[in-house]
Amino acid sequence: MTLLDDPPMIPAGGDTPLPTDALGAGVAWLSSFDPGGASVPELEHATRLLRGLRSFVEGMGVRVDAALAARVAPRPAPRPAPGPEGGPSPAPRRRGGGAPRPAPGDGSAADAARRRAAAAGAALAPSFGAALARGAVSLDHVAALGRVRNDAAVAGADPELLAAALVRSADEFARWLRAWD
Repeated sequence: MTLLDDPPMIPAGGDTPLPTDALGAGVAWLSSFDPGGASVPELEHATRLLRGLRSFVEGMGVRVDAALAARVAPRPAPRPAPGPEGGPSPAPRRRGGGAPRPAPGDGSAADAARRRAAAAGAALAPSFGAALARGAVSLDHVAALGRVRNDAAVAGADPELLAAALVRSADEFARWLRAWD
């Protein structure tokens, strides 16, 4: 497969959402792409295409996680079984602060915490969710925003925060955000 075969273009970094036909065309092109026999321009195009698809998938994942969190109430902790003396036995201590374990195939507990933080960040500042879907910021930018302590101030500072995220790497933005917070 060569660039002459009219590879699909996935918009990334702009204000245009990813069209469904471009998504399908991008996946179809990549599924038949052979990196071993590709030229440098073809590899660079494949890299841009993969970044656009990754941004779209991460952005959609944040939107789905946020919608699910808004609709599903947290489950109450199960009651401990009675101990030998008839009273409740102490609840076993779990590492990770009692966060729910991800289902098999859903990644690590750290990935699940990162996705929850990103969903919280997108809920605080919807422009970050849109910027993630466009590929303008990474999932780690949005997750850093979801970890702020002063979340009430985020809504009023949304444009300033997004501007800061656009010119910083995710790690730099997280450090900057901790100082801002």
